Amino acid sequence: MLPKIVIDTNIWVSYFINARADYLVSWIIDHPVEIYTSDELVDEIEEVLLRPEFKKQFPFPVKDFIHLHKQLCTIVKITRQYNLAPDPDDNFLFDLCKKNKC
Repeated sequence: MLPKIVIDTNIWVSYFINARADYLVSWIIDHPVEIYTSDELVDEIEEVLLRPEFKKQFPFPVKDFIHLHKQLCTIVKITRQYNLAPDPDDNFLFDLCKKNKC
């Protein structure tokens, strides 16, 4: 059974804005894992990548990074239940982890 993980928005964005998506893809290929995402996580990544301070840092359109993210992950629907995260905007990540036993 593959390890199951959820990668937070800040990690995805860091690799994308530093033009290191290739490194992240290589790591995923070399370390078989099951990576989970949700519509909420995709939306958050896209919202951050579209911020004016990041827009000019990308060698590719943001939609290409979103497509890559979706290709690397298993997309699941979550039910919003968790509400104890120190940052309430992160509650959905706990729901995503719990649903997939990450």
